[in-house]
Amino acid sequence: MSLLRTLAKNYTYAILHPVESSELESNLLIRRQCVKHGLSMWFCGGGGQNGMDGIERPSSSERGAISDEALNRIIELVGDDPEVLLDLFETYLSESEGLVKSLYSSLESGDDHRLMIAAHSLKSTSATFGAEDLASLSAVLEHATIGELEGVDYVLQVEKIADEYSYVAVAVQAQTQQWRNSLEL
Repeated sequence: MSLLRTLAKNYTYAILHPVESSELESNLLIRRQCVKHGLSMWFCGGGGQNGMDGIERPSSSERGAISDEALNRIIELVGDDPEVLLDLFETYLSESEGLVKSLYSSLESGDDHRLMIAAHSLKSTSATFGAEDLASLSAVLEHATIGELEGVDYVLQVEKIADEYSYVAVAVQAQTQQWRNSLEL
């Protein structure tokens, strides 16, 4: 999308979706805290593809759910054996799905400590496997649960994490299917 079209789209969005001053103050507070803790502002309290400021960001689908750098790093560590890669990524998917479920159950039970542990684990494993957006979203929740970020809606953040996990899962399943196909050749 050209810069002019992006600006026009964001201007139209701002006109149609005015921000209340209290919401703006809350978003600025979160932004300052994100900067302080070195978190990505693209996802720190922002909504989906647009950040808190309404500026369009590249979506996961435009960047790729799994970074090429991380995939190459994993291949360097374990080799390019499709069976090993398949096992690693299927384990990541299974464990991550369990962590997302744990986020929801922790919300339901009001267990912030368990919520923090699940967010931390999802952040770490997702970063290792190159699911950078999922790692960033999880980091925001983790930092919020330990009191380093204020104004983060836990329920909304878990929904964002679940949405991003769904996208990552589809991308990883497509990659693992390629490895399965190479094993059948």
